[in-house]
Amino acid sequence: MKLFADTGNLKEIEALAAIGILDGITTNPSLLAKESGDYRQILKRICETVKGPVSAEVVATDTAGMLREGRDLASIDEHIVVKVPFTKDGVKACKTLAAEGKRVNVTLIFSPTQAWIAAKVGAAYVSP
Repeated sequence: MKLFADTGNLKEIEALAAIGILDGITTNPSLLAKESGDYRQILKRICETVKGPVSAEVVATDTAGMLREGRDLASIDEHIVVKVPFTKDGVKACKTLAAEGKRVNVTLIFSPTQAWIAAKVGAAYVSP
């Protein structure tokens, strides 16, 4: 079993990492907005601390926007996992990003069928 903390707070992340129980992080735009500083720099510091999967979520709601944002987020660090919502556009974006070799976390999963669809288009992770 792996432990992923849902936070954007570097102090919390450092404390969990220090005791050796942290496998990864999931974030979202509202969590990162609570922190001071540039979200890209915060994500980079989180990746350097965790050295494991760090989910960073897009805010766009259309496929083209999700692809643009997802590619940008993935360029921050090799540990970034692009997080997209389980919507028609999110599923399309997941398929394209996964085909490009980017790891994707599909969020807003409410059923096993949704998780199966996300996996079918290449999601590395799903977030219920």
